[in-house]
Amino acid sequence: MERLSEQVRKVRRWLIDQPFDGILLSEQKNIAWLTGARAYVNLATERSIVFFLITESETVMYCSNIEKERLLAEEIGDTVGEIHVFPWYDPLLAESITQEQSKIGKVVLDREVESAFKAVRSALSPSQVADYRQLGKLSAAAVEETALGLQRGETELEIAGRLANAAIKRGIEPVVNLVAVDDRVSAYRHPLPTDKRLDRYVMIVLSGRRNGQYISLTRLVHFGVIPIDLKKKHAAVCTIDSRLMHHTRVGQSMGDLFKEMKAAYAAVGYQHEWKNHHQGGLTGYVGRERLLQPDAQELIQANEVYAWNPSITGTKSEDTILVTESGPEILTLGKEYPLITVTVAGCTYERPDILVRNDG
Repeated sequence: MERLSEQVRKVRRWLIDQPFDGILLSEQKNIAWLTGARAYVNLATERSIVFFLITESETVMYCSNIEKERLLAEEIGDTVGEIHVFPWYDPLLAESITQEQSKIGKVVLDREVESAFKAVRSALSPSQVADYRQLGKLSAAAVEETALGLQRGETELEIAGRLANAAIKRGIEPVVNLVAVDDRVSAYRHPLPTDKRLDRYVMIVLSGRRNGQYISLTRLVHFGVIPIDLKKKHAAVCTIDSRLMHHTRVGQSMGDLFKEMKAAYAAVGYQHEWKNHHQGGLTGYVGRERLLQPDAQELIQANEVYAWNPSITGTKSEDTILVTESGPEILTLGKEYPLITVTVAGCTYERPDILVRNDG
């Protein structure tokens, strides 16, 4: 409830400068941000199972009779304040709530003001930062468990199953679960798993969600001696990633960071590889709130979370970082992977190397 009160205060401060009097939060990402709750039954829908109306003076929760008891007991707490419960057989639509509240002034739906509300959602509170640090450790452990348990001859689908199991048992929903083996690592940037069997090389990608917070990381595993060309490419992509992290600082514009990214690719000899895949961007309560774009004017803020994912054909570097006043903090470094140390302007960054497995 302390979190709910803190977030309601943020919304009310934001409302002061808006041309409306209230907002109805009706999407999973916004309810998760507001309460820390899992606001869904079906993972494949953005619509929340609970709505919150917030005005200058009111906070009202709306939900069906199916969801009320579990939400209050296990997700939100029992001191929300005013609660409106509707029967499941007579569903209350978000649009009708906003219309009914016309007596208090203009009320908008969150999806109608997504671009404006995004800035409120993206800057994390201290409790949300603490949750993110814990999520980072758990996600790294899930991916490392998967990497260390791999066996040659397994299919990509079986590996994806390993990853899903490792994530779910830690309370993480594997929203993005990508696996590529051998030649598919070079062929596709977004490799949905198939029945192709692992021989020597595998890329594992997890974008996990817990209590609405997203976190992303990629790891690579090679059975036997790594080819020299692959080692060179991976060292290069780790350098690019480190430069992106280094310049992800409070007050930096996304447009200037895009220029820095292009310069980083050119500096390591892969000038045009950035064109083959997006480079990641701002995350939080959406997998990517905002991608890195050439003309973006948005400024990086403290307590935002970013996941960069530069790639060079056949390799990739990805972790999730927290922006602090003193610089980036990597949230997803685990304990089992070998590391490459990269120095950027006197600052050192640790990037996961390709894990060599000599067994199997």
